[in-house]
Amino acid sequence: MNTTPNRLTSIFLYLLTVAVVFAAVVFLTRSEAEYINNPADLNRFDFSQGAVIISPNAFESEGTYRHAFYRITLTNLTPGKIYGISGYSATHAMRLWVDGVLLYEIGSPGDSYDTMTAGTGYFTVYFTAGAHEIGTGTEIVIERSGFVLAHGGRLNSLYFGEQHHITAIQVLSYVRVSFLVGITIMAVLFNLGIFLFFKNQVRFLWFALYCLMIALRTIGIDNRLITTLIPGMSWEFDYLFAYLVTSGFTVFIILFFNAMFFEGLNKWLVRISLGFLGIHAVFMLVTSPAVYSAFNTPYNIIQVVITVSFLVNTRQSTLWLY
Repeated sequence: MNTTPNRLTSIFLYLLTVAVVFAAVVFLTRSEAEYINNPADLNRFDFSQGAVIISPNAFESEGTYRHAFYRITLTNLTPGKIYGISGYSATHAMRLWVDGVLLYEIGSPGDSYDTMTAGTGYFTVYFTAGAHEIGTGTEIVIERSGFVLAHGGRLNSLYFGEQHHITAIQVLSYVRVSFLVGITIMAVLFNLGIFLFFKNQVRFLWFALYCLMIALRTIGIDNRLITTLIPGMSWEFDYLFAYLVTSGFTVFIILFFNAMFFEGLNKWLVRISLGFLGIHAVFMLVTSPAVYSAFNTPYNIIQVVITVSFLVNTRQSTLWLY
């Protein structure tokens, strides 16, 4: 009796269950912050009711795409209340002022490659709103530089709200990351144990490593927890790390499916895909982010093509086995 189609169905149901669990955790721990795209809506918002996500489009900007200042004035803050700003720092150097007081700096923005020092991170800062004359308000100013990447970097969306709302968002985010990493590491240990205790079960090793890539990607991106676990880590490694584990997703899922089908997938497709991912990894290791970041878009497109090709090939292999 041919069990391969049943095996494919089991894999599909397992991965679907994992996706549903992950989606449910993200949904249940998401913030209720409203996305704001323009300063008029921001200045009409009632911050006693919740937090907002300020889009980069809501800021007035001046400068170039590599070095710019962003400004926004809030006229609806309550004097004496504590407010918070939280989010990913701009790429790849940033300073943030509120009413002329420097609250956050990572890296050192400058007007050229030689005058800037790169750095990225996840930050949360708080300030007490002061009283302002009618027609004025609290001014938030951000300076950003991005000479170390081919595309110039960007300003990211930021959470803003009263202190307790921002703190709640932070707690939910850490709960989500901790839960997702926890269950993923459990999957790593379980599958690695099966590989170690049973012969000829290499597919469990590949799946364990695939789950490990998920865990590493989660701590590397969400709230930049990797920078907390490894203090002083360079931004170059942080940036490289995210792309290497993304390639690892594809590498280990290819090896896993190929092992599940007893190496029945198209051998040239496997070799070409793994070869491309290996060459790209080496290319990133031997060049600077300013060089390899220029190829991020075509790399992501090829990643999608590889994934779709394997899905088609897996289906064809299954139909042939029927």
